[in-house]
Amino acid sequence: MELNIAICDDNQEYINILEKYILDKNEPEVSCDAFYSGEELVKMYNMGEGNYDVIFLDMEMNILNGIETANIIRKMDKHVIIVFVTSHTKYMQACFECSPFRFLIKPVSNDEFDKVYADIVKKLSEERTTFVFTENRNKIRLFCEDILYFECQAHYIHIHTKDKVHKICKTMAELYDSVDKTMFIQVHKSFVINLNHIREIKETELVLYDADKVIPISRTFKKQVATAFINFKERKYSI
Repeated sequence: MELNIAICDDNQEYINILEKYILDKNEPEVSCDAFYSGEELVKMYNMGEGNYDVIFLDMEMNILNGIETANIIRKMDKHVIIVFVTSHTKYMQACFECSPFRFLIKPVSNDEFDKVYADIVKKLSEERTTFVFTENRNKIRLFCEDILYFECQAHYIHIHTKDKVHKICKTMAELYDSVDKTMFIQVHKSFVINLNHIREIKETELVLYDADKVIPISRTFKKQVATAFINFKERKYSI
């Protein structure tokens, strides 16, 4: 599994310990970045480059402490898994607003780290599917449920989410081959939509939640769209 991990701690020794635990797993698709203050990590998110699956976050840091850092990040990223690393359990009650996943108590043992790491992998593999792509030489990971639709325009695929549009160089055929067919369906030569976000299927168009654009349905795809939507609802609600 691909994982982008951030470690944020103002103590180099503790960063080294967690980095070693991660590197010892010898998983080539796991990357790890180190930050020495909450301000550095928040700056990365403000620049639009904080695409992390997991953050191991020290609670006791100067200026921005771990709780303050987590609360700021949570406003920008509701999905990232936050694991607090702390020497003092007295802080735990104060951090529930930012929805932490787990706590690790310093000094962190390898066994305790492995238990939390296994829980992280299980959560991500069972509950979240992602779409990974490269944009402007940056690796981007989006949760599939956050993608409203894909739109083909002039040799590029535009990836529409509620808040942003990304652009990648792919054909529609290449794009459609790479997505989960239980979640996404092609409705037009230029559009692939997320079944989660369909609000209404009309005669010649689709209306989506959280999208201003009305999506056309071509005659070629109309029957399979209706069937896919019914099957999706049956799976989702166990009808």
